[in-house]
Amino acid sequence: MIDTDETLRKIKVKQGIPEENTDNDAILLLMISDAMDAVCAYCHRKRCPDGLEYLVRELVINAVAADNVGSVASIKRGDTQINYNTSITTDFCTDRQIRALNSFRILKIG
Repeated sequence: MIDTDETLRKIKVKQGIPEENTDNDAILLLMISDAMDAVCAYCHRKRCPDGLEYLVRELVINAVAADNVGSVASIKRGDTQINYNTSITTDFCTDRQIRALNSFRILKIG
């Protein structure tokens, strides 16, 4: 099973975020959880395979990049709330990522 704390650490390293900066850890952990759920749903598994940790990281990093580009769905001014259009699903996976997922997919018959 994928260690979410270790995955968070690796994402922060790749994004150049210092380990001691924990400002966005809750959001990143939620995104990691969403990515793992998307992988599990596509692969028909209850747990995300360790071999797909790199793909979970890619999905999160791609979602962060898309959010930073400005895919804003709504803005609320009082108490400042911003919602983004980006959701982590396998619909936005590249062909290479789908091939990787397919190698871990359990086929359902019936």
